[in-house]
Amino acid sequence: MQALIIFGAKYLFAIVVLLAAYVWWRLPKDKRWRVVIQAAVGLAVAAILVKVAGAIHPDLRPFVEHHFTPLFPQRGDNGFPSDHTTFTMLAALTILPYARRWGWSLAALALVVGLCRVAAGVHSLQDIAGGVVVAASSAGIAYYATQWIAKTWHQKTKA
Repeated sequence: MQALIIFGAKYLFAIVVLLAAYVWWRLPKDKRWRVVIQAAVGLAVAAILVKVAGAIHPDLRPFVEHHFTPLFPQRGDNGFPSDHTTFTMLAALTILPYARRWGWSLAALALVVGLCRVAAGVHSLQDIAGGVVVAASSAGIAYYATQWIAKTWHQKTKA
């Protein structure tokens, strides 16, 4: 069981990203560029929000606060919000408007990543919830920014 938790906590992140890239590749060509712009904006916004959230709400990692050894080595820095959860959930929510089944499946895997990190002792549930909120906020901002960019670009190319 520990091996599955460690796998989910450390390596499932990469599988989620690879699956999101696979889904992107299978999208119609006219939607691929929107996903690229949305992902770039989302990553930039999420990177900023992760730093801001961590500065506003410092949170000791569980193994530091409760003095136990986690299932794998981890720095004892601020755990809020969970980077792994934030960026896997952002990948899922970026795909969601274009491929609903895949988006929801990736979101479920992102939650598994977060829960495995809790089970491994390197994050608390509030770190995971914070990651989901940051990802959802970033994905929403990126989606609407991408819609605006696409509309503006389309108007300029018609003129």
